[in-house]
Amino acid sequence: MKETKPKKSRKALAVNIMLLIMIISLIIPAVAVENKEKYGILVIAHGSPSEDWCAPVRDAVAEVDLPYPVELGFLEFVPNETINDAAERLDDAGVTEIIAVPLFISSHSSHIQEIEYVVGLRDTLPMTAEDVVVEGVKMERTVAQKGNLYAISYVSLEADTDDSMQANGHPGDEEEEELVPIDTDADIILTGAMDDHWLVAGIVADRTADLSENPEDETLVLVAHGTDEENNFAGWVNSTSSLANQARLKLTYWSDPAIGLAGTQAAFIHHNETLHPEFTLRPIVDNAEGPVVVPLMVSEGYFTDSKIPGLLDNLTYAYDSSALTPHPNVAEWIEMSAAKESTDLALQIYDEGELLDITLDDLAEAHGHVCPCVASAFKASLTAFEAWDKIPERGNLEIVSAHPSDGHNETFEYILDSSEYLTVNLPEGTDILNLTEDNYCYSFVEISTGDMVVVSVKDGFFPDGFFEMREKCKTKVATPDEKSAFKLMKGEIKEKILYLPAEEVFEVEYTGSGMISPEELFESLDGEWAFKGSMVIDNETILINGTRTFTSTGPTSADFVVEYAMGSVKEIETGSAWWDSERKQLAFKEGHEIGYSNLTINGYESRTVLEDGIPDLNISEAVVSEESLTILDDATQSMEWNAVNMNGETLILGSLEMTFNPVAPETATTLTAEIIPAISMTVTTTGVDFGKVGTGMTSGNQVITVVNTGASTAKFSAMILDDSNGFYNKSLRLNGLNIGGFSGVVPADTSDFWYEFEVVTNLVVPDWAGGTYDGTIFFVAQSE
Repeated sequence: MKETKPKKSRKALAVNIMLLIMIISLIIPAVAVENKEKYGILVIAHGSPSEDWCAPVRDAVAEVDLPYPVELGFLEFVPNETINDAAERLDDAGVTEIIAVPLFISSHSSHIQEIEYVVGLRDTLPMTAEDVVVEGVKMERTVAQKGNLYAISYVSLEADTDDSMQANGHPGDEEEEELVPIDTDADIILTGAMDDHWLVAGIVADRTADLSENPEDETLVLVAHGTDEENNFAGWVNSTSSLANQARLKLTYWSDPAIGLAGTQAAFIHHNETLHPEFTLRPIVDNAEGPVVVPLMVSEGYFTDSKIPGLLDNLTYAYDSSALTPHPNVAEWIEMSAAKESTDLALQIYDEGELLDITLDDLAEAHGHVCPCVASAFKASLTAFEAWDKIPERGNLEIVSAHPSDGHNETFEYILDSSEYLTVNLPEGTDILNLTEDNYCYSFVEISTGDMVVVSVKDGFFPDGFFEMREKCKTKVATPDEKSAFKLMKGEIKEKILYLPAEEVFEVEYTGSGMISPEELFESLDGEWAFKGSMVIDNETILINGTRTFTSTGPTSADFVVEYAMGSVKEIETGSAWWDSERKQLAFKEGHEIGYSNLTINGYESRTVLEDGIPDLNISEAVVSEESLTILDDATQSMEWNAVNMNGETLILGSLEMTFNPVAPETATTLTAEIIPAISMTVTTTGVDFGKVGTGMTSGNQVITVVNTGASTAKFSAMILDDSNGFYNKSLRLNGLNIGGFSGVVPADTSDFWYEFEVVTNLVVPDWAGGTYDGTIFFVAQSE
């Protein structure tokens, strides 16, 4: 079941070409933002007042591995974790498409209508009142309209329970939970519930295997909640019975060791026992051979722990109350449900210049249905085209398939529109009846260049015994049970091929023919290149010039800077480039966008379909942008680009010529030197205070330090300046000599040009002196 909400207001998705062809194409391939929805996944569970019930559900959702934001919302009982809260978080993440996945056992649950209302897929709800049991307490659950909305209310049918119910998180008699439609501009897609999906059957099989001791004498009794609504009960019966039978087939034919059960039976806790006594749990278990009872519940709680054991009181049976969670298949089922809605199952190919879209629906119509062979051939083609990062052309594409089936041949012929370019080359020892995993190998060859992508199914993708079972079915010797088991596995394989990520299904190998190696390309791009050229738009020619500098960061990686002028516009762009070994393509990153190009014999090329045109250049129609860089010689490169509409008309045309700017080697050395003069002197003593000295007396000694800072030995003498009354000329002694008779020789220290010489000074005060005297001594240096 899938429902889609009409769009309120689709948020426009900008195609950011960044003047792709105008500017950035000067040095990097076109980087187009794909015009796709931004998905968000809203997992919806029922909820419970019991944290023991909610916790495994949260854990299962936390294990979901998708390239989109994933949020969990509960329908009721869990405040602050409602569907509305989860939708608001997805809105905050900027999603434009919400895929709502109801983690419910059956699409025939009455709760699905309530979910439809909350996510905005229906405007009204039927008024309902039903007796339910919430964590062991009998209550009446009512859905009634309250003004413009609806509300869920619970009324206890047992005495003296209201206080305890509220204490455990239940709404009491005076409280209600409103059902409020989510407020979002995102489009809503509601998937089906778990129903009889093969991943759910896998969980049931595992639970059964854990309990089984003598399988040939045991019966699987799969017990579900069920419903009293007669119009929905058949849906519960069909899906539950299917799950039980799938689990039996899995255990018998796809389990190692095989577990062959005696039979299966579906049972329900809630149903009209008068009309359908055959589905009542107790008599089924009482009459079954070796009953193995497995609860079909999302999480363990009241029904698994109390209700089912209570209904089977005093009977003999195998049981351990394990629900669907915890189990890795729950997260995988959520991933698969989301992938069915988000996977783009369409490929593109050119036919005489016209771009064609080929969808899985097209192939289903051509072949009659989608079998695993059609699915594999189509998904392998899609994977190969994506690995090429180019749109192939009919007449220039050859496919070599190792599988002889009609499904493969008709799919490839439809894509090629011809049988001429399809070759079937069977591995040795295989034929239409005797196939192996090796038959699921396909080579896609571009005839003009010899480029080839080989896509093959991963080892171990098919379960053991699959091809033996296929041979039995094809030769009509399989039993009805074996036919059912094979049909079950084919459906599982088809879904995996179509909706699992390609890297989980296929091995991809890309080989070029005479292509330049990544190492050679990066060596050629390295350095500074000057470019000049022009671009023509609407018959107007625009001149372009600038420089592109690639700085190597490894053998196959580099950072780049582009400085350019285009008319009056001057810009600087930076980014990085590297060889993506997984994609086998050259990757360029500028800002947040990454573009990919394919290697050629002497450079690289890219081709991008821009469905929304180039809004920045007022081009609204779809165009194909093509770019190529060609290495002409060691010093010259050229780049060409164009944008062509779907009618083949050229809208934009540009070209550049690049020349290498060699960096001149360093031929000059900067010279510096500090020359020390032959005679240089400094005095480090800044002042001498002789203190108080009496007339006719001699003062204490003081030291004046003179430093030779020159390169030669210096002879120095002294003189007195600013000498009041000639006091210091008469009284000052330097090394015992008066000023006129003093001289000294200070050697040079050429290691650090610093040699200290101490001069001992004192005063011999004359009889006539009195008062305070100031003066200055000046030292004079000269060569010896």
